[in-house]
Amino acid sequence: MSQSWYNLHVVNQVAEIDIFEDIAFFGITAKTFSEDLKDLGDFSEIIVNINSPGGDVFEGLAIFNILRGLNKKVIVNINGIAASIASVIALAGDEINIADNGFFFVHQVSGGAFGTADDIEKTAEDIRKIQDQIVNIYINKTGLSKEKITQLMEDESLLTAEEAKELGFVDNITEGLKVAASVSKDMKLNDIHKSFKNNVMNDDLKKAFDDLKSWITDLTNKKPEDTDEKLTEEFTEKITALETDFQAKLDETSKSQDETLTEKDTIIAEKDENIKAREEVLAKNDTTIKELEAKITELEKEPLGTEPKANSEGDKKIDWKNLHPSDIDALFE
Repeated sequence: MSQSWYNLHVVNQVAEIDIFEDIAFFGITAKTFSEDLKDLGDFSEIIVNINSPGGDVFEGLAIFNILRGLNKKVIVNINGIAASIASVIALAGDEINIADNGFFFVHQVSGGAFGTADDIEKTAEDIRKIQDQIVNIYINKTGLSKEKITQLMEDESLLTAEEAKELGFVDNITEGLKVAASVSKDMKLNDIHKSFKNNVMNDDLKKAFDDLKSWITDLTNKKPEDTDEKLTEEFTEKITALETDFQAKLDETSKSQDETLTEKDTIIAEKDENIKAREEVLAKNDTTIKELEAKITELEKEPLGTEPKANSEGDKKIDWKNLHPSDIDALFE
């Protein structure tokens, strides 16, 4: 409740929630959301305002189910963007509105795995199951075919308000702030979402986000006519600077991962050499064993009490009646 980007309050039996942050990670969790709803007391209707890049899929699905299970009228307003799992939360509304300069962003579920081929295949299977659930939520709202929804997700579709309404994701288009026009389809929304997902945000980037959020909060309190070209340029500059910071952090993380992989490759190469050396020793031992077996077979053919004949290479004769253990060496010279 203390976060300025996640607020709940009740006025005249109407509850209102602002979700202007990511889901989980540095933002709101389903647990906090549920507890805060209970603290609101009695209300007959709830308004959910959304401007979120998305986040953790399971936390988002839980929030979606919490809203659907309230048995109260739910009105959703997309004030900026409902991206990724935030787009699913938005569909919990009985009535879904989007600002005329807002966006609705859908993409495939993503994840990662480390381990054996079986581990990776299991993770891929789990991701497909999660995606099927989200596809069904989109279908239930829009009435579109599974093939159409899947294609939109594969294309990582950033939909305008008009496109979202035409496809059936939202019900109404409302008037928004002019300054939002500075956010275009060229904005790297999916990169920002992935950086959240990979948990690469450090304290400096978090502070930059908080500063940007505070700035936009102040801006939203202004009247549309107050949002002049200068504010639009300032907003664009802040977004660009934030993307630059993100890219630098992502590059740093990528470099660190590459170094780790190189180190692992070196260790694997050393182990491969050790394995090869051991295999050579085993092969040599196998050869020695076969030679010994051949000698034993040859000796078994000789009658007891007789002396073997010297071969053409001058094998030493063995005194079998007075054989001493040290004489065994002569058999293999």
